[in-house]
Amino acid sequence: MAGPLVDTISGELLPGARLAIAVRYVESVSAALFTCKLSIADAEISKRELAEAIAEANIDLIAMYNRRSRTHGLTAGKIAGIIAFRLSRHKILHFNGSAVESPWLFYVQDFAALHLVTSLILRKSLPATCFREVAYQMSRRHANQETLGVIFDNFP
Repeated sequence: MAGPLVDTISGELLPGARLAIAVRYVESVSAALFTCKLSIADAEISKRELAEAIAEANIDLIAMYNRRSRTHGLTAGKIAGIIAFRLSRHKILHFNGSAVESPWLFYVQDFAALHLVTSLILRKSLPATCFREVAYQMSRRHANQETLGVIFDNFP
């Protein structure tokens, strides 16, 4: 069923959830940059894009909740899939300096989204090879909210 971020009656993000996601996303960007051997000085976060991504995730959560009804609810994996998808699709991160030449650049925003949902919502780590594969699917292939939700629901 829905975790502490989502209202179990409406499927909407709870009042503190948007802030929690935004704060944790900034932390997740730092972790993603470190993983990709990039400097925090080479990246900027668009607050507007981050807010829009969270707002769209909220709309998606409500729509999925209404479609699935209270009898099926929203699993943590479905919630994580929606949030990861929206955070990966918006142009939240902007790079400058030597970062723009990094072969890892295309992964950073997806790594940050995955880091956020695995730590905040799923509360478990994905194996490194799976983490990279899911990030690749999000970045270079078609992985929508529901596909990601199924993936997240099936990790032990």
